[in-house]
Amino acid sequence: MRRVDTSPTSQGGDVISTLGWILVGVAAWLVVAALVGVLVGRMIRHGDEQASAADEPAGERSEEPDPAPRPERAERHP
Repeated sequence: MRRVDTSPTSQGGDVISTLGWILVGVAAWLVVAALVGVLVGRMIRHGDEQASAADEPAGERSEEPDPAPRPERAERHP
């Protein structure tokens, strides 16, 4: 009588286990990369806000929106 090896260390189980660990590693790497991207983006935006606030004198800062943009000058054609 022939005995079939059904232990988790059989060759087929190793391949599935290896592929599973690769997929888990790739998924974790993508999650970490996305979180780092979001955090770096927030840091850059926060730095830009501080830089623009530092450009204005303290007495002139207001919460009012910027005035409407000036219309561009018409091009002159001779």
